[in-house]
Amino acid sequence: MHITTTRLGLPTDGPHTPDTVLDAARALVDLVDYLGRATTDPDTADALDGLLINLSDTTRGLDQVLRQISTAARRVGLEPRLRDDRGEDVDPADTAETVADAAAEARIRLAAVTTALRDAASAATHLGWDVDSAEDDEDD
Repeated sequence: MHITTTRLGLPTDGPHTPDTVLDAARALVDLVDYLGRATTDPDTADALDGLLINLSDTTRGLDQVLRQISTAARRVGLEPRLRDDRGEDVDPADTAETVADAAAEARIRLAAVTTALRDAASAATHLGWDVDSAEDDEDD
């Protein structure tokens, strides 16, 4: 079964609200948790290349999300009503700039992860089961 965002109640074309954006981020956490549990089974070896390709596609997509977060943080930093809850001594524009810079740095680091996942997927496509050995094992 292929799960789409629409089936999760999150249509790709929107409407997008702060709540639906947080719901999507939480769903991503849940899916990663699922993968963390599911990939301990040796049977997932049959899906290694597909799993790695999809993870690579996910991290590539996160690049866009982080770019947009960085851009949004820079825009928010220009808002005169913006406040930082640490008090009057902290400039909220500086905090927004810190968020933007950290998201931009995450994009740089994510690019290396995406490349490594692609490399792993490429190598995994060459793996398979020796059918003759499996048949020999069944005969014993």
